[in-house]
Amino acid sequence: MKRIKAAFLVMVVLQAVHSIEEFIFRLYEVLPPILFVYRRAPGLAMPAFILFNSFLVLFGLACFLLLGTTCQSRSESCDGCGSEFSLRQSRLTSFGRF
Repeated sequence: MKRIKAAFLVMVVLQAVHSIEEFIFRLYEVLPPILFVYRRAPGLAMPAFILFNSFLVLFGLACFLLLGTTCQSRSESCDGCGSEFSLRQSRLTSFGRF
């Protein structure tokens, strides 16, 4: 699990570096989708670009912090993102609903 967390953190850091690179080279001034969306208000392209990339990196950091957390439910311990669903499904199947 530690290798996965380390690899995920490297991916988030690389995304942050890539976002900075795109900002330095002013990608928001030449990227066709951004030009299309902000054609009437070109001054908003840069702040929108900064906000989107910031939220992308922050979301990645939030996922990194939550990666591998455990949940407790009725003395059952599980690891991973889909664990709550699997616990609910196992309870439903144990009651004969599936």
